[in-house]
Amino acid sequence: MSNDIQRVPFELLKDFCRKAYRKVDVPEAEAEIVADLIVRSDLRGVETHGVTRLPIYIQRLQKGYVRKEARITVAKEKGPTAFLDAHGVMGHIAAYRGMEKAIAKAGEFGIGWVSVKDSGHFGVAGLFP
Repeated sequence: MSNDIQRVPFELLKDFCRKAYRKVDVPEAEAEIVADLIVRSDLRGVETHGVTRLPIYIQRLQKGYVRKEARITVAKEKGPTAFLDAHGVMGHIAAYRGMEKAIAKAGEFGIGWVSVKDSGHFGVAGLFP
């Protein structure tokens, strides 16, 4: 067994992950977001939630445990707060869209507070802020 470390460029690994998601019919925009986030997890040193989880995430999509296409709706909204229903979509997408909403709220109100329900595993929380 060799102790040689093989480094893979970020864009190459991200493209591989994106293609894996596309292969199971995840829409391009969602595939791009999730691929970027799981590769960034590895870059942050959180390999337990990075590319190593790709086969698990793909299996969950294939088995229908999580929705392939995002259909996130606003369940409730008032001032700087919002409550989103992710309707079973991949957690990375739900968290990403939730953060987009929180940023928009913060731009308008100076603070944004968004909760999301009914999504899958979203990986490394520290990637979203």
